[in-house]
Amino acid sequence: HNGEWVEFERSIVGEVNRTIDEIENSPLPFPVANKAESEFEYSARVCKEHKGLMLLDQDLLRCEGYESGIEFCDILDFDGGEFFHLKKGTR
Repeated sequence: HNGEWVEFERSIVGEVNRTIDEIENSPLPFPVANKAESEFEYSARVCKEHKGLMLLDQDLLRCEGYESGIEFCDILDFDGGEFFHLKKGTR
């Protein structure tokens, strides 16, 4: 949107939340994170412990004509055909 703010109706937010709630949990056993680990450190450790995973955290994809990039995902699972977005919990 070329740097412009976009506003969504509340009904769209509810629809997105319901869709997300329907997503099944991955069978991949994620290890417990250490409180001192950054998101990148945790993602790297997960990829090191599980064959077939690719670390993409902080690896930005860029489109021609745009300065900013987008992070497609933090971890890509080639074998399972899944991609993961990880966020460090605040609680």
